[in-house]
Amino acid sequence: MERQKAAIRPYYRDKCRRMLDALAAEMPEGTHWTRPSGGLFVWLTLAGERSAEDLLPAAVEEGVAYVAGRSFFVDDSGPGTMRLTFAKESPENIEEGVRRLSRAARR
Repeated sequence: MERQKAAIRPYYRDKCRRMLDALAAEMPEGTHWTRPSGGLFVWLTLAGERSAEDLLPAAVEEGVAYVAGRSFFVDDSGPGTMRLTFAKESPENIEEGVRRLSRAARR
């Protein structure tokens, strides 16, 4: 198992880096996100009082989807958060997905 983990870490590290670089280049000012030290997800917080749930239809129109973060909170916090994964898609698709998410967020 340790050999397998060592073999896949660079693969996912590169995909994570590509997502973080794309977020920095594309997302509107005031948007924040985590820099994961493990796992396959980035948590993003929209600027201002934006709701990730309200943004989802515009994102889907752009051909990209995410999991709104509110469902991960036990209270009513997190309406402007979303969970983005870099696990499945290619680095190129990750970058394109972030561009599309950015377009939706700028509407």
